[in-house]
Amino acid sequence: MTGTSPARATGRPFWRRRRNPLRRHREVVEAWRVFAVWTEARLGGLCAGWAAGAAMDHMFAEPRAAVHLVSAELTENAAGSTPSGEGSPIVAGYDAGKAWVTVHWTTADGSARTGLDKGGSR
Repeated sequence: MTGTSPARATGRPFWRRRRNPLRRHREVVEAWRVFAVWTEARLGGLCAGWAAGAAMDHMFAEPRAAVHLVSAELTENAAGSTPSGEGSPIVAGYDAGKAWVTVHWTTADGSARTGLDKGGSR
């Protein structure tokens, strides 16, 4: 049997793009359309993600700049104190097992403040 060895794909990156008499023109056009839609969807997703990230960064920039850490002092014992009455937070769900206590702190401009804070692991 004196046949020729089959052509190897190594060294030819686009060997599937070779001429083929059975290849139909409409199949080639369809393949390019699929490739174009896939590329457009991928680029569109990247652009949408970038735009959403930029919008979120812009939206949260002002509140992030307004927040700063301060030291607070407890004005009452935190063990088992759950405030009740009008204006008090409801202790349920996420807050279960945590106590709300009255704290005193000084703001960045030097004014003294008093308010409620949720105790927990900080």
